[in-house]
This record gives sequence, structure tokens and C-alpha cells, in this order.
Amino acid sequence: MSRRASIAAFLFLSLCLGAAVSAAARTRERLQNASMNIDGVRRTYVYSVPEPVQGRDNVPLVLVFHGHFGTGPSMERMSRFSDTAAKQGFIAIFPNGIQRGWNDGRGLSSTDDVAFTKARIAEFERRFHVDPKRIYAAGLSNGGFFSERLACELSDQIAAVAAVAALMSDALEPVCKPSRPVSILYIQGTKDPIVPIGGGAIGAQRGTAISLEDSVRFWRSRNHTQGEEAITDLPQGTPDGTSVQRTVYGGGEQGSEVIEYVIEGGGHSWPNGPQYLPAALVGKVTHQIDGCEVILEFFSRHRRE
Repeated sequence: MSRRASIAAFLFLSLCLGAAVSAAARTRERLQNASMNIDGVRRTYVYSVPEPVQGRDNVPLVLVFHGHFGTGPSMERMSRFSDTAAKQGFIAIFPNGIQRGWNDGRGLSSTDDVAFTKARIAEFERRFHVDPKRIYAAGLSNGGFFSERLACELSDQIAAVAAVAALMSDALEPVCKPSRPVSILYIQGTKDPIVPIGGGAIGAQRGTAISLEDSVRFWRSRNHTQGEEAITDLPQGTPDGTSVQRTVYGGGEQGSEVIEYVIEGGGHSWPNGPQYLPAALVGKVTHQIDGCEVILEFFSRHRRE
């Protein structure tokens, strides 16, 4: 298992090649490249401002963080997030991590990615009149772990977070002290060989995480949900060996909630994305839900008070 996880992590860069040529061409036309200096370090990112929201005030913003060994553009190609963001009227930013990774609190990096994120938010609030009450973070794997760190440290700016194939790390749990409720969405496969749903070692010597159950319990406690629980088995579409169960914990402070999508038979992947590596290495991709649609629908229902 550890050998498979190591190979999968090393080859995660292949996400860059996972999208169709037509999707890549569309991305090149839509995404804009930009950079900035943070403490003398040049940071880069790509972003998309849908034409219908250009010049408007109070536009929602979503930051989408790639997995380890990925890039901002590869994350967009793999998820097709900018398509759904454009339909829903969101500005989307796809940052590039230093050495293709994020300082998510597991001690794997010393880069101040939180400062980089704060600078991005401030610039987009200034340039594009972003609604400060509707700023969100989502990510896959390392990007999902980092999004959860943002929920801990930037709760005064981030309204909601979505973590795909990512849980709460053991290192983050004792130091996570959000100043306000932050709604959280988890999407996790039961057959993820890199981030096990039951917690434990992450990939090849990349720290440890608590289980999905304990991660949900942590955020329910912080958001003071009232024990309201709604479990739904989602209808199956094209047979792909996976099924999805959604559990909603509502009634939290300031309208917050915690939601988990458990992908039965699902692996370390983006829902409705490409099978970027063989299922024997990373598990199966589910096509029962679309990750972008689920996440943006969730974000659309939450704003910071």
C-alpha cells in the first residue's frame, strides 16, 4: 500500500495531462496569468473573471488549490472549475504553490502561503470589487488540507471551505482556532489509498490525519451545529463502481453547516474528473456527482456575517 501511495504521489504531476485538448485550448483563452512578490519571493497564479460579472460589484470569489505536484492551470484543466464558476458568476483563482505544493500545516513546507492568499484576496477585492462576505477556498489533496488551514487561520475572511480527498491533519487539529464559524464540505472516497477515510498515514511519509468522522466532529463542535442530521443516498447514474451518500449537519451558528459526501468505492480523485492514473494506484473516479457543481452550490448558500 505504501509503495502504491508513493508512486501515485510522485506521478500526481500527470494531472497536467489529464484534460482533453479542447479543454486545454478553452482554458488558455479564458485564464489570465499574473504574479506578485511576497517577501521577495515571486508568486504566480492564473485567474478567470467571467464576462457577465466584469464591472459588477459584490462578486463572489473562489480560490482553488491544486494537489501536490500539480499547478494552478493543471487544476483548472482537471476539474474544469472555471466553466462552472462562470455559469454561477464566480471569479476563480488557481494559484501555483512553491515547488508545486502548499504549506498546509503538516511541516512539509515553510512557505507563508497564508500571507500569499491574504494578498490575493486583498488585490481582488480592490481590482474586481469582490464581495468580502463571499470568499471561499477549495482544494484537492494537499490543496484541500491547505484550504482547511485557511478555515482555521482566515475565518475572518473565508466564508466556507471544501476539501476533496483531504481531511484534518493531526498537526492542524490542536492549533485550529477559528474566530468565527466556517461551513465545511468534505468529499472523501472510501477506497482512497493516499488519504485513508479512517485516518492515519498520508501517502509516503507525508504526515497523518484524523478520520473523516473525527474531522466532521471537530467542525461540528466549532460551528455548534444542533445535531440536525440528514442522510441521503444519491441516485446512481452511469455505473462506475461507486455510489455516493451525503450527510448534512445543519443548524450551526451564523447559518453554518458541515456536509460530507462519502464516495463508496471512490479513490483519490476529483469527482467527475479524469482517471489520471490507473485505479490500481489511486482508486476510482466517481461520475455520480460533479465536484465543481456540488462545491459551488454549497458556497452559494453561505456568506460571512
